[in-house]
Amino acid sequence: MKSNDRNKRAPDDSGDSTDGATDEEVNKGQEVQTDDGRDLQQTLSDMSAIDMTDNEKTDRETAGAISTSDKFRAEQRNCKTLQALWTRARAGSKEYKIIDGLLYRH
Repeated sequence: MKSNDRNKRAPDDSGDSTDGATDEEVNKGQEVQTDDGRDLQQTLSDMSAIDMTDNEKTDRETAGAISTSDKFRAEQRNCKTLQALWTRARAGSKEYKIIDGLLYRH
């Protein structure tokens, strides 16, 4: 087998006229189009230029979220008006559940 034969496309029943041509020969000079008719390379280039930095949470924001959830969990556990509900949840109540250390009404 010649080294060029390894890249040859196998004939198929689709009726295309590329039987025996290499991928490079088939794609040579053809631009891939997106669904809206734009050139795929241009679309990828445009999308790679999008500034995503505002979507990344900073360490400060992440730390604040963790401390806020921990604070809520502690306040809920220590709330005197919820003590009876915590007791019911621990006893297997179908209405109240403890999930990840938080009290939920089911």
